[in-house]
Amino acid sequence: LHAKFSLEGSLEPVIADTISALRRLLAERDKRGAPIRFALEINKSKAKVDPSFTWEGVSSIVEEVAHPALGVCWDFGHAHYNHRIGLITAEPPETFLRKVIHTHIHDLSPEDTTHWPLCEGVVPLARNCELLQSVNYQGVYNLELDPPRYPNYESLGDALYDSVTTLKGAVQDNAR
Repeated sequence: LHAKFSLEGSLEPVIADTISALRRLLAERDKRGAPIRFALEINKSKAKVDPSFTWEGVSSIVEEVAHPALGVCWDFGHAHYNHRIGLITAEPPETFLRKVIHTHIHDLSPEDTTHWPLCEGVVPLARNCELLQSVNYQGVYNLELDPPRYPNYESLGDALYDSVTTLKGAVQDNAR
């Protein structure tokens, strides 16, 4: 899930709206007995008012909602982009890590475009997998690629296959 956002104004009302929407969603989930969980994603910083651009922003919303079916989606590429522009630290605090229940894993292009194959070596894939395993992460390592973003990518088939094997290697290497 993505947090609510606004094109202008302050964070406080956007945070309150996000918390309210998540509580309504989770109440509906509970009412229906749905066996699902939701993950609030750390998003790539853009020109808008959005509480989900920082480790603390996402983590504090999940803490405030305080529901066992709500966790965090760590988008490796979004977070690394936010680090590159000086918005967050390179690595998440343990309070964020312990809330991760889902991942979106992709690299950045040389121009910082997201959802690229894991062939650029920009995002610290192995270290991120190591951090997750240090807190006994049991979720999916979800490769999130978007080929229309790189229509002229040379050897796209190889890049996609290599992304799968690269991710598999990073997860297995850190599991030892």
